Amino acid sequence: MRFHFDIIKLWELPTAVLFQKHLKGILPLAPITQEGARREVVDEAIKALLKDDPENQNKDLLSLLYGISSLVFDDQADKQWLDWRFRMLEDLLNDSWAFRELRQRGEEIGLAKGREEGRIEGILESLRLLVQRLFPSLLALLEDFPQKSFTAKELNAILLQVVAAQTEEEARQYLLTALQQHL
Repeated sequence: MRFHFDIIKLWELPTAVLFQKHLKGILPLAPITQEGARREVVDEAIKALLKDDPENQNKDLLSLLYGISSLVFDDQADKQWLDWRFRMLEDLLNDSWAFRELRQRGEEIGLAKGREEGRIEGILESLRLLVQRLFPSLLALLEDFPQKSFTAKELNAILLQVVAAQTEEEARQYLLTALQQHL
């Protein structure tokens, strides 16, 4: 068995050549052709993918076009235009498996981050209550804790140290050390 293939350097290929092929499957690559990093090219690719597609079979190609386009646009105005242009297609793209997958991953990351932030807030509240009960004069030290980027694991360790502290001075040292490590 033999395979014959050519290497195509898309960044050297004139954009017009890609459009002349009339192959919808390669249109998402238009932004990485020679003159491809332009709004007009992306818009032309969108229109070509939407043309004669009443059953929206090209929605995955549109998703791919959006992803590739987002990699080539550096200018903030171009990024905003790209976002606006694809928002106009949002209903169509929402049916794309690629967008559903990306959205699901984003939601999972957001939920995990929210859970972690909730754990941190809970531990901080426990630490405040503990310090208020055992060493009320140290409450002022805790004011800076929410602004620091402590992990839940670090805060739990601090909480355990304060619980184990025999004296107010020992608890103060634990809290000060924790704050200094997060400067």
